[in-house]
Amino acid sequence: MEERRLEILLVALALASALYGFSDVPGWFAHEGFRNVPREPDVLRIVTWNVGRSVDGGRPLADDAIGHVVGVLTELSPNVVLLQEVAVETQARRIGESLGSEWKRWISVGADRRLAILARGGSIIRRTDAGRLLEVEWRRSPNRRIAIVNAHAHAYSSRRRNQLIGGAVLMMDRRAAPLKIFAGDFNFDVDLDRRRDLFTDDEHLDVETYNFVAQRFTDATLGTGSTAEPDRRLDYIFVSGDAVDVVRSGPWKGRRFRGMDHDPVVADILCRGCAPAQR
Repeated sequence: MEERRLEILLVALALASALYGFSDVPGWFAHEGFRNVPREPDVLRIVTWNVGRSVDGGRPLADDAIGHVVGVLTELSPNVVLLQEVAVETQARRIGESLGSEWKRWISVGADRRLAILARGGSIIRRTDAGRLLEVEWRRSPNRRIAIVNAHAHAYSSRRRNQLIGGAVLMMDRRAAPLKIFAGDFNFDVDLDRRRDLFTDDEHLDVETYNFVAQRFTDATLGTGSTAEPDRRLDYIFVSGDAVDVVRSGPWKGRRFRGMDHDPVVADILCRGCAPAQR
């Protein structure tokens, strides 16, 4: 009898998956990821993308991949872009200029694996630049401010991930903004349908770190599938604010350039306390 009930449940979930999209059911089924469909003018589109390469022990963005990155972003027509593993400032400038004159950008200083934040319209004011963490305030209009943090957490140390991500959350707690965006490559995999013990030195601490963020922010891409090889969910978009709804989200599959091991991850959100999105 119990086996029959389980069979009925699985069939029902499969039907729900087919009717409503894979992102609304648990991860026993394949995820279709993000669907690039037309959106309403007041929907804000956020993209985070680790544009580095996995070849030769890991490399930052290659110059010959910039055209591809620009093409993908042009197709998506986002409002906010967070990039990880940009090699040099000129790459961020080329991407921003290729997207259009209305795009503002900021890139972190220091190492050869930099962070970049690009936003369409308004102005960007840098607040914090801490190597693996870049924070800006995006002023879409004089009275419309959005706090944005781009993070690239350590790949091999749960403790260092915890320190970086936890510190970023506490920092954002102090920001007064109608919308807060915290996104990037967090380098832990705590998706419910995946094994979490393959790439961590402290699984319990990684789960605690995730929970610390999820208590304050909405995980905009929860349940939408893996974002990086091999079948891991490492890239996240968290949002926080009054009356914020996630319209659609997920990794946009099939958009990697050769050597890349991360998908661009997209979230369309509706923030009723924010100004209308520029299209």
